[in-house]
Amino acid sequence: MAKSDNPVLGVYACPDCGKGSEVLQARRGTGRFLYRRGCGCGTDQRNGAEVQTLWWNNTDWRDGEPDAKPHNLLEILDSKPELIAEIEPKKEPETTEESEGRGGLLWLAGGGIALLALLTGRV
Repeated sequence: MAKSDNPVLGVYACPDCGKGSEVLQARRGTGRFLYRRGCGCGTDQRNGAEVQTLWWNNTDWRDGEPDAKPHNLLEILDSKPELIAEIEPKKEPETTEESEGRGGLLWLAGGGIALLALLTGRV
C-alpha cells in the first residue's frame, strides 16, 4: 500500500502503545478530517466530533495549527477534560473463554439439528 501524499502536520501520543503517531489531514471532501498513523497500532481514521477535537487540541503541531480545521470540532473539550477518558483509548472488546465456548456449542447444536432433519427427511 502506498503512503499518502498528505504531509505530516504533527505528532500525537498514541494512548494504546504510548508512541508518537503522525497526524495528517485529509485533503479530499468537505470535512478536512485529521487521521493518525505510524505508531504501530495502524491507521486511525475516526472522524467523530469528540475524537477530532481531542486530536486537534492535543497534537504537537510542527508549524502551528493548520489553516483548515475539521468542520465538526467541539469547543467543550477544553472545559470538560473528563470527556477524554470516554474517547481514548480505543480498545477492542475482550472475549472470554466462556463466551467463546457458548458460541461454539450453539453452532454445533444447530449443525446437529440440521443433520438430524436431513437424515429423517423432514427438510
